[in-house]
Amino acid sequence: MAALNDERPRAWLQYEDGSWAPVAEDGWIGPSITVEDLLTVARQDLDALEAAGFLTEIIDVEPLSVVDVEGGTQQEGRTDQPALGCGLS
Repeated sequence: MAALNDERPRAWLQYEDGSWAPVAEDGWIGPSITVEDLLTVARQDLDALEAAGFLTEIIDVEPLSVVDVEGGTQQEGRTDQPALGCGLS
């Protein structure tokens, strides 16, 4: 996976056509890559993370509504009955 690769370039060189080339620690310039190349690598990394179980679909578990059976039906944060013992009516 490219995201976890220890062989990271020292710097990057950008060409006029918009492509980039990695510059190694010793100053050598590697082959140029484009945005499409980076997106391909990113997709491969995401696929590998998903296959390893690090990525999963998020499931929303928040309730759509809540019924308070002890104090009345709660709607939009208010109850049908006044709060007792707190000075509010």
